[in-house]
Amino acid sequence: YAAAYIRSKNHSVGLIDAQADSIDVNNFVEEVKDFAPDYIVCETSTPSFFSDVEVVKLIKEQLCGIKAVFLGSHISALHNECLKSDGIDAGVMGEYEESLLEYIENGPEDTKGIAYRENGHVVVNKRRNYIKDLDSLPIPARDMLPNYKYFDPILKNPFTFILGGRGCPYQCIFCNWPQTISGRHYRVRSPKNIVDEIEYILENYKFKSILFNDDTFTAN
Repeated sequence: YAAAYIRSKNHSVGLIDAQADSIDVNNFVEEVKDFAPDYIVCETSTPSFFSDVEVVKLIKEQLCGIKAVFLGSHISALHNECLKSDGIDAGVMGEYEESLLEYIENGPEDTKGIAYRENGHVVVNKRRNYIKDLDSLPIPARDMLPNYKYFDPILKNPFTFILGGRGCPYQCIFCNWPQTISGRHYRVRSPKNIVDEIEYILENYKFKSILFNDDTFTAN
């Protein structure tokens, strides 16, 4: 979604799934170096965080001036702690399409949803409101992914995900995503918007299964 959204605003975007494509660290760094972006955006996780930071440091050694932006549930929850690392320039808190675009275009100052380092200190901006109209987002940039390398043991493969909504209306304390990324309010796409995406998938790909990945798909 983030790649599709940033690309729709006339920015040049590269998207690499190094795990799926079996790209080792050295080759990954070389691919990023060849693309020579102004920003490297990394969706991190709790178990991968320190490894991700080291990879980003290697990239920054090769590309002078590149900014590293981390996003995902881990940095959303622990941005003050994460930004103590000198390998990270900024982190996006919560839903990240709009905050990431604004950071890229305008910098961190006054950009909602951004935490960043300035003169050795961590600055945490105000949180951004969640996107109300999910139909306004472009469909995910599947054209940039190794789609036919994704498999699931209980589905007909290859398969793809569809997200029909975001957030959750309930208050479970054990569930990570609503607390850190998508919020405590369930927002849904219109049926037409979802069907349009299904039709696009059927016309352009050879998937055998589509999995609705909403935790709360049957809540309404």
